[in-house]
Amino acid sequence: VNLARTVYAALQGTRLVLLDDPVASVDNEVLRAAWEDVVLKEMRGVTRVITVNTQLLERLLPTADRLVVVNKGRLVFNGLPSEASAHHEAISEALGGTFDLSRKNDFSPSASPKRVEVNGN
Repeated sequence: VNLARTVYAALQGTRLVLLDDPVASVDNEVLRAAWEDVVLKEMRGVTRVITVNTQLLERLLPTADRLVVVNKGRLVFNGLPSEASAHHEAISEALGGTFDLSRKNDFSPSASPKRVEVNGN
């Protein structure tokens, strides 16, 4: 419901939206539809600041324009997703485990669904 309200606001001319884990607790089919059809297509042209859990980060990162990783109030990384691999160790440590950039939008049921900001235009 909140995502639908945000899309409605975006269609009414809102230029900036803040989404806090908009695809949390949904299965992979709904995740794919919500992300690709709603967040990427319906809200294109709107600046989107989106926080997602780290398990989703690896799948959604390829669609992001910018990645910001904050851990315990400390900025760990702020840059282009293509630059993230050069900071792999620091990002992995901040996210409490592994950070795998090879997943590339894997919405399969076997893909596993920490807090990160992803900003897309």
